[in-house]
Amino acid sequence: MNLNEWNPCLSWIDDDIRVKRGEGISRPVANARTRSFTLIVYQPRLQPMTVTMRAETKAAAIRYAKARWPGSEVELP
Repeated sequence: MNLNEWNPCLSWIDDDIRVKRGEGISRPVANARTRSFTLIVYQPRLQPMTVTMRAETKAAAIRYAKARWPGSEVELP
């Protein structure tokens, strides 16, 4: 296991599921004009979670949430 890839906070995630992180992938780029969106994230075998995140559009907010929580379903309430 490469220690640069291992993260103790994400040790419960399966090896075949990789979290994609970074500007434009899991969050807006710096100095982007954003607003807050409330999302419901449904992860397998877990209770749904309500998340508020900043994004440029509704579609971008959903894309960022799916990048942060791979394998989950995301919807706007």
